[in-house]
Amino acid sequence: MTTVQDKRTVRAPANGAGALLDVRGAACLLGMTEKSVRHLIERGRLPHRKIGRRVVLVKAEIDAWIDTLPGVTVNQVREMQDRRGEA
Repeated sequence: MTTVQDKRTVRAPANGAGALLDVRGAACLLGMTEKSVRHLIERGRLPHRKIGRRVVLVKAEIDAWIDTLPGVTVNQVREMQDRRGEA
């Protein structure tokens, strides 16, 4: 199943592992430019997969990667959004 949300492509894989994002979708999720996401990928700092020449990112892996960064966790951000009614 493929859906388009906020100009990003999200695919739900058959194995239920989580949504797959392209570079544009990851950039939207992270609030970065596509160029910045590609830079992180080239440096090996952002978890990703290559399927041929195509780069895909697993949303669950991105969330886990965010949790390793200093500052608040993904769950804390979601709780703040829920309190504000943004989710």
